[in-house]
Amino acid sequence: MEVYLRPDGSPGARAGWVVAKFGHRIVERNRLKRRIREILRRRVLTRADYQERGIRILVRVRRNAYRATYPELERELLRLVVRA
Repeated sequence: MEVYLRPDGSPGARAGWVVAKFGHRIVERNRLKRRIREILRRRVLTRADYQERGIRILVRVRRNAYRATYPELERELLRLVVRA
């Protein structure tokens, strides 16, 4: 995955994600999008420092994310957000 953060003057944090098909079925793609959305909602967007500064987050999902489990996705996404 790739994570891009951009500060914004407006209140609150917002997130978006890009999940390409990479030859997978729509069911698999939707499952991956739901997992990313849930991780962002529960673990990232609720952080007070992001809410105060108005951070915009973009997650670009790579091909190997389709094979990852939920805990692996969560661990990797949190690592990338903290690093960014």
